[in-house]
Amino acid sequence: MLISGSSALLRRVATAPLLARSAPLSASFADVSASSLLLAAGNVPSAAATAVTAFVAVPAPARNAACAVLLLLSSIAWIKLCNLMSSAGITSQYVSRKLVHMGSGPLFVLCWPLFTTGLGGQLAALCVPILSVLRLLRAGRAPADSAAGAELVRAISRSGDKKEALEGPMVYTLVLVAATAFGWRSLVSVVAVNQMAIGDGMADIIGRKFGRNRWPKWIEKSGKKSIEGSVAFAFFAFVACALMVELFKLSGLAAIGAAQAAPALLLISVVAAIVELLPLGDDNLTVPLTSAVLAAILLGRA
Repeated sequence: MLISGSSALLRRVATAPLLARSAPLSASFADVSASSLLLAAGNVPSAAATAVTAFVAVPAPARNAACAVLLLLSSIAWIKLCNLMSSAGITSQYVSRKLVHMGSGPLFVLCWPLFTTGLGGQLAALCVPILSVLRLLRAGRAPADSAAGAELVRAISRSGDKKEALEGPMVYTLVLVAATAFGWRSLVSVVAVNQMAIGDGMADIIGRKFGRNRWPKWIEKSGKKSIEGSVAFAFFAFVACALMVELFKLSGLAAIGAAQAAPALLLISVVAAIVELLPLGDDNLTVPLTSAVLAAILLGRA
């Protein structure tokens, strides 16, 4: 009985990409994609298979609402954890801020397959960054002596100034809104978000820690960015994008995997690292915008 049940689940996973191409945007394919992430390997405990089956059987509205609440709570918990590590001396405040930067966007995109495929799932997911925008507005516009949003400001600001919440962090969050609204469950959004979050974050961390070779002033006028940081950007952004593409392939949301996408992802990562290096504006906007355009050209509808 267990063998036959597992075989049925495996057949369901194997047909996920086909269903993605042939079926309309419906909850039925969403059920396949959500379970595929956990069942693609084939050998899973029966308890896990039962849990997945129960999850995909939940009515779409309740499932989408639960996923949105879970994501929102997870984002708040991530900020609290990063602040806690900073307060305990495990990380510096600077590293804590970068961990928030690197974790928030990828975590959000990683959970997209859990929502249903149609408009209901998209709108539920969209609520998460929109609520984050409202939280940033509340924190950034609060009086200087107000405690409103203090924990959030501490996690995302360089100087502790509340107004910083309305600058880079706001642009970052608006990118997540745009990625969900215009690139729901697409590799274009996956690549753009990971380049912005992982690439930019690791470039700063590695550059500060190990950067010994500064870019010439005619390339990078501030003299703060290093060759090591730019290399770290390209490498870690490439790895993060490749892993996410492979996960989306396993979930049935992408037609290609990491191996097929690797040349395009490497090129995008290198170009994004160059864009981050040059004084072209806010990296939280220029990097994902450039990455999205290149991903749309090189990866298309994969």
